[in-house]
Amino acid sequence: AWVAEKPDERAAIVARLASKDFEDDATIAAQILGTYGGREAVAGAFFAECVSGSWSGPASTHWEQLAETADSIAKRTKLPKLRRWAIDAARELRRMAERDRLREEEDDLRRD
Repeated sequence: AWVAEKPDERAAIVARLASKDFEDDATIAAQILGTYGGREAVAGAFFAECVSGSWSGPASTHWEQLAETADSIAKRTKLPKLRRWAIDAARELRRMAERDRLREEEDDLRRD
């Protein structure tokens, strides 16, 4: 109910604070995206939180792993807005992976 009063603003807060747990449709993150995932501000806030953080290894590999996770969310969920968000997220993550893969290849060529 609190999010419903100002979904663009408050769902973004939940995106920053809630666990990025999409293991089932009952989690807070799944419920917020399942309800408000069609709003650009909400979808963008969750995407930004999913791609933030640190990792080791090539960026392209990291983005591809996140895309695979988004694919599994899209296949599993019964929530249409969450499914759409996951499909869109996977597509964007694959674009990011391809961009970074090209950059990584260029960097490797420069080192040789």
